[in-house]
Amino acid sequence: VVRIYRKKAREKNIRLVYIKNEARLGSSKSRNIGVEKATSNFVFFMDDDCIAKKYSIFGAFYTLQKLSETGSKVGAVVLGVYQRLPYPSEVMQGNEIGKLHLAKGEYASNFEKFPRRYLRDEDIFLNEEYKIYKPFQIQNLIGVFLAPRKRILAVGGFPTFFTWKNAYGEESEIGCKLMANGYGLFFCPDMKFGLYHGKFGEGAPIPMNRYFLNKYNNRKLVDNLTLQELNQECSKPRLDTGNRVSVEDWYYSKIISFFVIIYPRNRMGALNWARSTYHQFVEENDVERFGGGKYTKIAEKEKREKIWFNAVRDGLNLVTAEEQQERRDFMRGLRSMRRFNFLFKLRNLILPGGMLFRSLGER
Repeated sequence: VVRIYRKKAREKNIRLVYIKNEARLGSSKSRNIGVEKATSNFVFFMDDDCIAKKYSIFGAFYTLQKLSETGSKVGAVVLGVYQRLPYPSEVMQGNEIGKLHLAKGEYASNFEKFPRRYLRDEDIFLNEEYKIYKPFQIQNLIGVFLAPRKRILAVGGFPTFFTWKNAYGEESEIGCKLMANGYGLFFCPDMKFGLYHGKFGEGAPIPMNRYFLNKYNNRKLVDNLTLQELNQECSKPRLDTGNRVSVEDWYYSKIISFFVIIYPRNRMGALNWARSTYHQFVEENDVERFGGGKYTKIAEKEKREKIWFNAVRDGLNLVTAEEQQERRDFMRGLRSMRRFNFLFKLRNLILPGGMLFRSLGER
């Protein structure tokens, strides 16, 4: 794969940098290495089982530029990611796309859907000449987005304390950090820029749209494969690729990930998330609502309850340990300031007698 891209890069006079980890580090640490070593002002992320359209990155960059011109502090621009299709096959309300409600403990991705209002509203174009759709603000990220490199670095990059196998929710965590620092997240719903997502290795059947299968039946998309051939290859069950995990591990990762993301920001929201997942997953075994209709049901309630309990317990332990580490890091920073005599130069300006800083120093 790398050799193929090296050849294409030479043809386009592009410098390609290939970084191979000595050991398997996971997607978050690997992405952070890439961001650190990048020299451009912007970074674009995508999954290894996605196929971008010819103008995908242009669309994301154009959207980011236009938003910046209006004064928006852009943290990321997300593109549509269509499940084993080149275009969305469903429409839905825009407020259900890229949703993360911390207080309610509610989450939804739905970046494979098209916002309904764009079918009926008139003022929907960012660029009338090229019919580029306007973006809208969201609260959640997925793995396909463009971002200013400095802003990714400013919030500390992708989380490295996640312990579950597939690092599910890592983009949502960095999305929360971007928003907490005043940067907006935006979704560009334009189908011209959206990506095909093969979901490589996932054996569960995904409904196919007959219109698209017929339209792309004779059109080669990549490696001389048609859409149907690509889907057939991607749907062969595998656990030795990318972040693919077993059904049990996936349910665990979904429960723990958003518990860990929500808990430090809204305790009641984390409790609401725990309650709703218990009801949907343990009590009702509602795969359609909880798993998006993608995964096989686990028949034994006792097994589902164990997965849920382990995820919530491990999540609580993880966020507690992370909070303690953050406190230690903060105090270490204060002690460092004291060693360089910086605090003592300011203490009389802030508090007569320096009582606050003396108290901190004693602690």
